[in-house]
Amino acid sequence: MLRIRYSISPSRKPVRVAIPCEEKVEDCLFVKYNTPVRVERKSYLENEPETNDRVRADSPKVSASDIPADFCKMMISTDKPADEKTMKLLTQEFPMRVKRVGNDVYASTVRETQTSPMELAGLLNDLRMTLKQRAARARPLCHVREETLHCLARELLRQLIIDCPERGLLFKQVLEEHYKYIESYKVLMQHNDAFMCRKNLQAFHTRGTQLTKVQYLEDEIDVLKHQAKALKEAADRLEKKYQEDRRSAESQRQNELRYLRQLGEQLKGQVEVFLAGSSE
Repeated sequence: MLRIRYSISPSRKPVRVAIPCEEKVEDCLFVKYNTPVRVERKSYLENEPETNDRVRADSPKVSASDIPADFCKMMISTDKPADEKTMKLLTQEFPMRVKRVGNDVYASTVRETQTSPMELAGLLNDLRMTLKQRAARARPLCHVREETLHCLARELLRQLIIDCPERGLLFKQVLEEHYKYIESYKVLMQHNDAFMCRKNLQAFHTRGTQLTKVQYLEDEIDVLKHQAKALKEAADRLEKKYQEDRRSAESQRQNELRYLRQLGEQLKGQVEVFLAGSSE
């Protein structure tokens, strides 16, 4: 009897099998997968921890052919079945989720059907709720927002591959270029932080040196002010002494002039008296 597990316990991490593509992409939260189904035969799971429930090492790996045929038909839409190229790209980009529960192995493949408008609305609500619950920053760089949007991009890639594999490949290339730019921005931000730290340390050291220089200049200004004040007082004293000497010299000159005038008047009078006596 076929047993189907409708939920995967969050306490145990799903085990992925090896995928044929070069890079292994982590399973994202928003990527739609089919309901897990129990694999009929026991298979060896790669990267599974050493436990008593582990199957033999010589057992084959889990593949999509191990899932019952009737359940595979249920997972594929009868209205628009996915072609071989689309299935191959989906298998490469989105690996099968495999998990062991006791002695049973459950496998789940990615959905091959397109998302409905209602599911798209739910996806948008889940995105907003996830960003809010994980307290993502409103502006980059934020690792929470980056991881969440990466998961959303993976789901959009799945939908584009189903609609048109070529567009899906182009979208994947755009995403890879975008991730390269993000890594470059992270490196620039790290170097920017180091640069700002160096500048802050240099500014702190320069500020201390400048403060010392300012204090020295202020002290020198005070000394120069005292010297200027002393020189001004000396200049005032010299000016006052010069004015006094000038007034004294002027007074002495006036006295000499008065004396000379009086002497001249006396000599003139004596000459007149002498001339008058000679004429008589």
